[in-house]
Formats: sequence, C-alpha cells, structure tokens
Amino acid sequence: MNPLPFRERAKGWLDLLQVALTIAAILTAGWWFHRQGQNRPHLKVEHRVTSRRLSPDRQLLVVDVRMSNVGSIPLSLGEVKIKVYEILPEGRVLAYSEQRGKALEPGEETHVYEEFDQIGGDVSVVRVYSFFENSATRGRGWDLATIYDMGEPGTEAVGKGQ
Repeated sequence: MNPLPFRERAKGWLDLLQVALTIAAILTAGWWFHRQGQNRPHLKVEHRVTSRRLSPDRQLLVVDVRMSNVGSIPLSLGEVKIKVYEILPEGRVLAYSEQRGKALEPGEETHVYEEFDQIGGDVSVVRVYSFFENSATRGRGWDLATIYDMGEPGTEAVGKGQ
C-alpha cells in the first residue's frame, strides 16, 4: 500500500480545518447577533407634556407620546396606556387613557395624542406615565414616566426613553 504524498495529506487536513473554522465563524456570528439584541424589538418613546389653565378650578393637560421602532425587526404594540398621577398636593390617579396599539415596521413612527381637561385647578405637579405592551410578550413592554410642573402653564416637559 502506497502512503499518500505529503501534499495530498496536507490538503486533506487543510480542507478539514477550513470546514471547522467556517462552522466556528457561523456559530460565533449567530451568538454575536443574539447578544446584540438584533432579534428583539426596540421602541424609542418620547413624552411632550403641556398645560393650559381653563378656569380657576380647571386645567387642560396635553400629552403627546411619540413612539419609534428603532430596531431592525417589526414590532406590534398591544395596549397603550397613559396615566396621569397627581404628585402635589395629594397623590392619586387623575386621568387614564387606554388604546389599542399598532404594528410598526423598522424606522416607522407613530404617536398618541391625549387631552385631559378635567384636571383640578389646585394640582401643581403631575407624573405622566405611559406603558406600551409588546404583543409578542403579553404583560411586558416599554414604559416611561415624566414629571410636569403645572404651575408654569405653557411650558413643555419632554421625557425620553428606550
């Protein structure tokens, strides 16, 4: 039996090494992709809050919530909830809004606009809280809270989160 020449043996080993390195590279790329969160939805959220005094005992609170899909995969929003909590003088829920969300493609933006016109004239500081449910994971999602001083009508508070 003739042994294979050195060149043919080396070529066989190099081919095997190339296959092994290709498999390792594919596995490493998959691991890196997973660790970067590229396979999960990413939502950027922004509150814009303003107010106006309607009468001595009533104020209007305007909440504009902008949402942007900054990820690389589509995401579907379930419930979109906005709550307004009074911080001063008491500490209770003043207003509540709930809507159905929508699907957002990567790079797409949408917003929810709410006017709460039954805010008491004595309320001076509120906390605007919003929650955006990820339809793929019921009960989990994104949230953002913004503190707003109603003592300065016409000013705008901007809260941002991701």
